Amino acid sequence: MKIKYYKELDGVRGIAALMIMTFHFFQPIIPNTTTLIYINKFIKFGQTGVSLFFVLSGFLITRILLSTKEKSGYFLTFYIRRALRIFPLYYGFLIIYYFLINPYLYNASNLSFSTQFYYWFYLQNIADTFGWAANGPFHFWSLAVEEHFYLFWPLLVYYLNDKKIIIATICIIIIAFYQSTTMV
Repeated sequence: MKIKYYKELDGVRGIAALMIMTFHFFQPIIPNTTTLIYINKFIKFGQTGVSLFFVLSGFLITRILLSTKEKSGYFLTFYIRRALRIFPLYYGFLIIYYFLINPYLYNASNLSFSTQFYYWFYLQNIADTFGWAANGPFHFWSLAVEEHFYLFWPLLVYYLNDKKIIIATICIIIIAFYQSTTMV
């Protein structure tokens, strides 16, 4: 089955990127005028750009998984494609960050592996959740969440029929809403 390409989703991806960049650019500014107060309220919506990326990624990945579910090498093909797409840039940046940026820009050459460990294995979001000592590019937490999705979701898509995938999705949404209301 050939998957239809939706060029409009590239626009959605661009909007999400602009939302996130705007949020990070204006976040450090202290709103001390009426104009800055309104700008600050508006840019807080930029945080939702990450959620938009997650939804878009979930939609696109699920389409790929559903279209290849019956093909041989389902898991191997999926994981190789994901690894080739993400790992080189991710690990390349970590090498630059830990071995060039930290020692020479921040003069922090003594970062122990125990504080880097979580970043090398996509566990920084878990370390942050539990307050464990982790040192790395903080914004990579979203990549860790996405990698966890890549480990979990292909299994559900492969082993569940279409009806059960819908039920599982609804259950996940309900759990997420429940979790978000209990955390407030």
